[in-house]
Amino acid sequence: MLAAKDYQNALGEYKLALKPSPDKLDVDYKKYMSRLNTRMSLCCMGMNDKTAMANYLLWALQLDPDNKDAQMMQKTVK
Repeated sequence: MLAAKDYQNALGEYKLALKPSPDKLDVDYKKYMSRLNTRMSLCCMGMNDKTAMANYLLWALQLDPDNKDAQMMQKTVK
């Protein structure tokens, strides 16, 4: 959906992915949630919503301070 620039629907799908909290994931749960927040910030960037973008990036970095994509994107928001 991001490739098709359907940011609103993509953001909705990512929000749905946030709801379930599985007991076991093959990945670190905080890193997984951080990546979801980073992707949601991309949707907000595409919709020109810098406030929401900044919030999602903040949450992404709180969950995983080593998230390189979020770190790089955060520099573009300031």
